[in-house]
Amino acid sequence: MAQPTDATRVTGQFNYFNQPLAQDPLGLTRAQADANPRQSVPAAAQFDTGKTVEQTQAGVVVDHKLTEADSLQARLYGGTRQLNQRLGMSGIAATSSGGIVDLDRSYGGVALSWARRTTAGGLPLQWTAGVEANGMRDGRTGFVNNNGTQGALRRDETDKTSDFGAFAQFDWTFHPSWELVGGVRASRVRLSIDDHFITAASPDDSGSTTYNNVSPVLGMVWHALDTLNVYANLGRGFESPTLTEVAYGPGGVGSNLGLQASTSRQGEIGVKWQQQRQRLEAALFGADSHDEVVPLSNNAGRTVYQNVNGVHRRGLELAWRGGFGTQVGASADGVAGSRFETGLAYTYLSAYFGESFLNAQGQTVNAGNRLPGTARHSLNLDVAWRPLPPLVLGAEMHVDSRIYADDLNTQAAPGYATFNLRAGYEFRIGKTRLFAFGRIDNIADRKYIGSVIVNEANGRYFEPAPGRRFFVGLRAAM
Repeated sequence: MAQPTDATRVTGQFNYFNQPLAQDPLGLTRAQADANPRQSVPAAAQFDTGKTVEQTQAGVVVDHKLTEADSLQARLYGGTRQLNQRLGMSGIAATSSGGIVDLDRSYGGVALSWARRTTAGGLPLQWTAGVEANGMRDGRTGFVNNNGTQGALRRDETDKTSDFGAFAQFDWTFHPSWELVGGVRASRVRLSIDDHFITAASPDDSGSTTYNNVSPVLGMVWHALDTLNVYANLGRGFESPTLTEVAYGPGGVGSNLGLQASTSRQGEIGVKWQQQRQRLEAALFGADSHDEVVPLSNNAGRTVYQNVNGVHRRGLELAWRGGFGTQVGASADGVAGSRFETGLAYTYLSAYFGESFLNAQGQTVNAGNRLPGTARHSLNLDVAWRPLPPLVLGAEMHVDSRIYADDLNTQAAPGYATFNLRAGYEFRIGKTRLFAFGRIDNIADRKYIGSVIVNEANGRYFEPAPGRRFFVGLRAAM
């Protein structure tokens, strides 16, 4: 971060990620997962399934104060991503997109916003308005997977996406105890495919599609007490398909530019209460979506998507955090100055299909079936102890309930609970503050299914989680 003038602040960020080896054991059937969760299926070894990833991203944010009431913010970012993925199939068929995916991606964007602090009716009013533009270009090629080595070309195309948006939002305290918030965003998203691999068996898949939407939101906050806020929000959502989601058409052949953008109506009511070292939040929420983009099928690492109407989500979120006992040498106001810190978070989510539809096999998915990949109950608990100011010791518990793996709700990963331990120590070297930390996850070495592959075509829905894991690290800050 730099501050060339009193009115201007420049913040920059750079990230680099390199993953030269990430093997994929593919999913297991429930019987395989129960018998030996550490095994992999023969196709994983045959086709050497896995991927390599390298990503670079940089960005800068400039904040400039025009006057005491007005300020500007400009944002600029860009990056690249190279991915080579070996799927669990040969992809040798003339109509196939191949069993090896090679992706060369570049992306970037720019945004400008103006914020103003003023008054209306003698009470504070803040508003922000802005525009932004983002773009991404994928050079996507596919090759035959000859048992782990690259074979003949099966796909060669340039995929592009661009989105332009204009937005405005406000926050008006129209009464000492009441606050009105709102906003609106207009979006235009365009996806295009330029196919360079055209044969008798693989016709031209070039094409484009454009999505337009205006999404409003309105909310109210009641400052009931100095320590208690009550709020309610209503809004509409918009989510266009991504280049990844339109990459493969039904059957894994061609593209899927026929996917529609998902729209939704959302509402939430909640309370937030905070005292000196205690904080409690509770919220009830609901969302109804139209044309939601969900997996139609997964086959050996390749996912095909479809639109489904009438997906409903209803839920409850509870979160509490508290501190107890004053830490010697630390501030007594706030959780950070406590000898003991405890946090509890619980989510109840009822996500289900409101309308029946046909799956990839032509079977009817009944209205009322649970949305696969979602847990109805999720609980997190953590306790931290600071025996000395620079040292922290902690324990964590995570609980998830059963998760369905398919739209028919015939396959499910059972619920589980895991326990973790962690420790950290903060110290300084000159002006540099360092934090050394270590943790043990799944300390009981429990065998459980950590994730599911939704609608996996071969019945291998389940991805067992690792056993006991050890981590150490060092974080530095100036």
